[in-house]
Amino acid sequence: MSKQHDPRPSFQEVRHKHEITLTMLLEELISEGVTERIAIDIEAVRLFDELSMGRAEVVDAILAALSRLAEVEYNRQNLGHIIFLPVGK
Repeated sequence: MSKQHDPRPSFQEVRHKHEITLTMLLEELISEGVTERIAIDIEAVRLFDELSMGRAEVVDAILAALSRLAEVEYNRQNLGHIIFLPVGK
């Protein structure tokens, strides 16, 4: 089975399009209290940005922060290349 190209943009492509930095994302996560509820830090944000990998709860939190900052809704359905890691990673 061959791997087909996903036509949806990656998180990093969209982040660059909106000129949103990783620091801006982390600050948004902190201001929304997300970092108090789930284990997420700049390394988790960087991992998702560079490799499109993260635990489901981290991915959803980062996508919600991106959506708020960009004022455009981004989610698992309209961004491609997302790899979900098992809990505990």
